[in-house]
Amino acid sequence: MSEFSDCYLLRTSDVEDVRSLIARVGCQAAIIGQTGDYCAFLVESDDHGALVGKNTGCLFHYQYGEDHGLWLHGYEATTEAFALDYDSQQGFDQDIPQLLTEIMGFDILDAGSKEALSELVVHVHGSELMTAEEMRTALDLIFGCEFPRWRSARDFQNEGFEKELSDGLFISRTIEKPKVDEPPKLSPQQRLDQVLGEIPKRDVDPILYQQHKEYWQAGDYCDKRDKTGFMYSAYRKALPEQYRHHANLLVGGFGLPRQSEIDFYLGSKNEKIRERSNVTSNEEATLLLVRAFLGVCDPDFNFAPYLAREKGGW
Repeated sequence: MSEFSDCYLLRTSDVEDVRSLIARVGCQAAIIGQTGDYCAFLVESDDHGALVGKNTGCLFHYQYGEDHGLWLHGYEATTEAFALDYDSQQGFDQDIPQLLTEIMGFDILDAGSKEALSELVVHVHGSELMTAEEMRTALDLIFGCEFPRWRSARDFQNEGFEKELSDGLFISRTIEKPKVDEPPKLSPQQRLDQVLGEIPKRDVDPILYQQHKEYWQAGDYCDKRDKTGFMYSAYRKALPEQYRHHANLLVGGFGLPRQSEIDFYLGSKNEKIRERSNVTSNEEATLLLVRAFLGVCDPDFNFAPYLAREKGGW
């Protein structure tokens, strides 16, 4: 299994600064530990917008896909200062001078690190590509920290995660949410409805939507992982920052049944089994999500090479 990581790093030497940020958000979180001038931590995957909205310092959002690339976004308080998006097959998907200007303007690197970053970006852009692991190692040295390995919100679902915390691999246990009446756990259908409700409903070019619809309907279920890789990359690049994390649902899904399962439920003589068909199919949920994405995506983004599977992928 290839590595996937998704976590945050706050520039501070005091873990209490991280605790304070987490308390302001009121989310489930786990502090991984100090690394260089930063303190690394995890939060629930749905809390990105709230976390940035409550941030008052220098914050990194770091994501890593071993077979795909690396994303490092820096925030000064609630403002995104830079977005470093590296695709191990395509390189940097940004204007290089602008990217360097934004990172240098963040004022977190010394002169030597700035020079190393400039050489790295220019070399990769003009010469040969690096693997995601090679890029991460280079950024470890430049930013003077070690970006966490194999850490993401998925850890909260891992029974062994609490044991790791208690064994002292982390600075603190999972930070609990404030004592409030928690809402009932959402069903897969309710979760879908919630996400679609969070994304503004806007008109979508029917031709563009048809192209995406045909892409997702082509092939069989076994082809889903391969096809998802290409468009996951595209949507993450084209979506506004506050909706970008919803692209992860194309990978993890909602837990909804496939259409073939719904058809089976409908044909059952058992009433309780037939009731299971009163939900959106996984296939239809994907199309609803894609349509919502296209309504808020950058209108100038070129999806053509991703739809042709020439760009992106795992």
